Amino acid sequence: NYPASPQRDRALTEEELGRLLNRMRNGLDAGAVGLALGVEYTPGATQSEILELFRLGASRSAPVHLHMRGFDPTRDWDDLYEVLAGAMISRAQIHLNHLNSSAGSYTKRYLEILKAARSRGLDLTTECYPYEAGMTFIESAVFDGHAKWSDDEFTRLEWPLTGERLTRGSFLRYRQAGGPVILHQPDPTAHEAQLEACIADPQAMIASDSSWDEGRTQPR
Repeated sequence: NYPASPQRDRALTEEELGRLLNRMRNGLDAGAVGLALGVEYTPGATQSEILELFRLGASRSAPVHLHMRGFDPTRDWDDLYEVLAGAMISRAQIHLNHLNSSAGSYTKRYLEILKAARSRGLDLTTECYPYEAGMTFIESAVFDGHAKWSDDEFTRLEWPLTGERLTRGSFLRYRQAGGPVILHQPDPTAHEAQLEACIADPQAMIASDSSWDEGRTQPR
């Protein structure tokens, strides 16, 4: 999912989607407790593909854990609308991963929408992690829009092996090499307010979403 590839950045063919669904079925048959989709990391995934995976989860009473698409204000809230429509059509059990990370400054509003959807019978849950920084892979689709960034935006990123804050030049160098990068919040005070709201909301569980890589770990 992380490096750029034709499979990551385009829709699947009908044959490829069939193979993907079969692999998911085989995993459930082998004892998997649910499905996990990292849609932000596969920007070529279509809504119809995601709906088919929701339907598979619903057919097996298996929850679908979903990392939503990255929020883009030019597209309004279609990352969440995609989930709501899919949940309504498929009746799948859907869990939204780390809402405060995905929704950012709109976390409170997303929680209000989820509450309204739950009151109408949709089986939606979420969680948040109580940390001010995140981590993901620098070569992932999360950073595909870096060409439009200002120089200051690159300083939000920290290379964990050296502790340095990145510049445009070091970002491009490390992105070519690949590896985990720490992502700091642009406005820690505003993020703290959203985080407190998410933790206090009875809909949200507490998550870690952390990883360990040969002694190199992320802030969480």
